[in-house]
Amino acid sequence: NNSDSGTERYGIDTRYLASENIHINGEVYHDEELTTSAKRDVAAGNVEYRHSDYILSTGLAFAKDRLGNGQTNQSTLLTANASRTLMDNRLRLHAGTEFALDNDENVDFPTRYIFGGDYRVSPEIELFAEQEFTTGEQFDSNTSRVGFRSTPWHMATVNSSLEQQTTENGLRMFSNLGLTQGFRVNERLLLDFGIDRSETLRESGITPFNSSVPLSSGSVDGDFTAIFAGSTYTRDLWSATSRIEYRDS
Repeated sequence: NNSDSGTERYGIDTRYLASENIHINGEVYHDEELTTSAKRDVAAGNVEYRHSDYILSTGLAFAKDRLGNGQTNQSTLLTANASRTLMDNRLRLHAGTEFALDNDENVDFPTRYIFGGDYRVSPEIELFAEQEFTTGEQFDSNTSRVGFRSTPWHMATVNSSLEQQTTENGLRMFSNLGLTQGFRVNERLLLDFGIDRSETLRESGITPFNSSVPLSSGSVDGDFTAIFAGSTYTRDLWSATSRIEYRDS
């Protein structure tokens, strides 16, 4: 995967079931881009309350980049999310924010507001629409997404969407298409492979952590095609995942 070539990552991801309804999640990781000496440290955690027809969560996130050119970008965010299902679970509405408590300099961790909905037309087809606004020290974006998700056959997923992004440098409309097929080897091992294709907005004047990886909102890259394969192995108290990807961009 060109986007991860020369990249080293290590960290820990934890999930704790405090009660039937309360989940506590946390992650800490360190990234280092070996070709540019850029380093990223991220720590995030949230508390999630799950009910039969709604989910509420709140937490904190901290991210700090030290780029190869000596620049330091840091974000400290308060996170809050809510979702609600209606119409016998056919309709799901959701909204969330990542609000800067101090700095929002990190281009992948800006202040973010997002809301949208998913509607299940049939057991095989789901429509979705989403609106996202981000503001930060270096980068602002306004993104609208509409599309569908489909399961045409067993363990297969097709995603297609049309997106419009607006930034300081103008507006662009583009499309995303993805296909994933899974295979269950046994009750513990699941294999999957797929392809993703995207034509994305090109943005200048900002320095990303890794120039080969698209930003979390907006993008510094153009078109890409990715082919991937992965596996998931599950035990009673733990699970492990792996993935290999080839990306042409």
